[in-house]
Amino acid sequence: MAEDTILSKRYAIAACNAAPVFTPIIGDFIQNKVDRTGGFGVADAIIWGIPHSVLTSTDLDVPPRSIDNFLSSMDQILSGRTAEHIRCQAYAFDDLAGIKGIANEFIRQRPTREAMFDIIHSVASWAEEIARQTVPFDAEQAGRHPSASDQDHASDQHHSNHHEDEKGSLASVTPLTVDSTPVAAQPSPTTGPCPIVQLNLNGMTILEAWSGNLTTRAMEIAANSHERGANPSHFSFRALPVYHGTDAFQRVAYPGMAQEIRRGLLHGSVTSNQVAPPHPCLPILWTGFSPLRCFLWAAFRGEVLQPVTCATVGTKLGMPWRCEDHEHVGILLFKFRPSLPSAPGQASYVIPSGREQEWASLTQGVPEGGTVGVGAQWRLFSRIHGNAHSTWPEAIHCREFGQQLTMLSAYVKQFWRTVWFGDGITALQESHEVTYSISFTLARANVPQGDKYTVAAKHKPPT
Repeated sequence: MAEDTILSKRYAIAACNAAPVFTPIIGDFIQNKVDRTGGFGVADAIIWGIPHSVLTSTDLDVPPRSIDNFLSSMDQILSGRTAEHIRCQAYAFDDLAGIKGIANEFIRQRPTREAMFDIIHSVASWAEEIARQTVPFDAEQAGRHPSASDQDHASDQHHSNHHEDEKGSLASVTPLTVDSTPVAAQPSPTTGPCPIVQLNLNGMTILEAWSGNLTTRAMEIAANSHERGANPSHFSFRALPVYHGTDAFQRVAYPGMAQEIRRGLLHGSVTSNQVAPPHPCLPILWTGFSPLRCFLWAAFRGEVLQPVTCATVGTKLGMPWRCEDHEHVGILLFKFRPSLPSAPGQASYVIPSGREQEWASLTQGVPEGGTVGVGAQWRLFSRIHGNAHSTWPEAIHCREFGQQLTMLSAYVKQFWRTVWFGDGITALQESHEVTYSISFTLARANVPQGDKYTVAAKHKPPT
C-alpha cells in the first residue's frame, strides 16, 4: 500500500475516534479539517476546532477552583459523556490515591488552559496510536523502523509535531476502539540487564502500597529526613535527590526513546505553572524533592486527564510500554542528584517564604509569551526578587503553599520543588542516577473472581 494512502487512512481513523470526545461542532470540524488538509495532526485540528472566543478567553488563564469548575469551563469543548467520565475518574482517583480531595487540589495548580491541552494531546495520541495499529506501514509489519514521516515524538508541548502531508478520506470509516485494560507485561529476552528499575506496587491505595514497598518507602524517608527546615540554598552539595514523574512515554514509542529514558534525558516544555509564565524561549522542567508527590502528580495527569471512556482509573498505572526488546509497566519516575541550589557557575533563586502565592498570582498576569522578552518577563517579578538577577536563573526553588500544602502535609514532609531553565536542565540531565517504572495494582479484597470491578464504577458525582 502506498505511503500516501496509508497516511490518508490513518488520518481518517484517528479523526473518527477522537471526534466523539468533543462537542459535535468540534467533532465535525476535526474530521472535515483532517479530510480537507491532511497536513494537520489530530491535536492541531482539535485546537483549530475550538471556537475562537473560547480559545482566547482569559478565563482559561486562571486555575480552576475544582474538577467541577474545570469541566464547567469545558462545556463548549468536551462532550457531556467525556465530562462525566473525567468527573468519575477524579472521584475514583481520590480513593485510588488514598487522599480525599487530591484531584481537586491538583487541578487547581495550573491554569485551565494547561489541563485542556493535556486532554487534547492525550486524546490525539490515543487516536493516532489506534490508527497506527490498524493501518501499519509495510516496514512496521516487517519489524523494521517506519519511515521518518511516521515517527512521532511523544511530548507535553502545546502544539503537536505531526508533519504528514496527505489528505484523508472519511468515506465508510467507523470508530475503532482498543482494549485499554491493564495487562501484565511479559518481557522478552534481552541482550543485557536493563538499567530501568521496575517497581510493582500493590495495595488498597497508592499511599498504602508506597509505604509497603521497601524501595519507595526508603526514598520517601530519605527525602523527609534531610534538612527539612532549610531551603535549597542551605542544602549541602548534592545532599538530596530530586524527582520527576511522567506518563508521557506510554503514549507513542519513537526511535531512541528507551535510551533517553535510561539516561534521564528529559526535555523542557513551554507551559504555564505556579513559577514561570509560558514563553517560547523559556522551556522549563519541574522536579520535586518528594518522590511520592511527583508520582502522584504523574498518576493524576495520566488517570484523570485522559478522557478515553473505555479506560478506568488505574489503567495508566498498569499499562505496559515498550523498551526496545522487552516491556516495563506503569509510570516513570526519574531520580536526579543535582548540585544545590544550582550547578557551579549557574544562578538560582529561592522564592521567599510566605510570598509563594503572590508569585504564582503574578504569573497569571504576565503577557502572552512572545509579546515581551524573557528578561522583561523576569523584571515583572522584581517587587519580590528585587532584581537579584538580570534574567531568569537556571533554577528557581519554591515550597508548596496554600491548600496543597495543607492537604499533602500528612503524607509528605519535604515540600520544596524546583523549576529548571536553560543550562539548568542540562545540568539536571547530567546528574541522572536512575529511572524507575512504577506500576500499581489495586488489591481486590472481597471482589469475586471474574468481576469486572472498577473504582470509577463505585462513584457517582454528587447531584
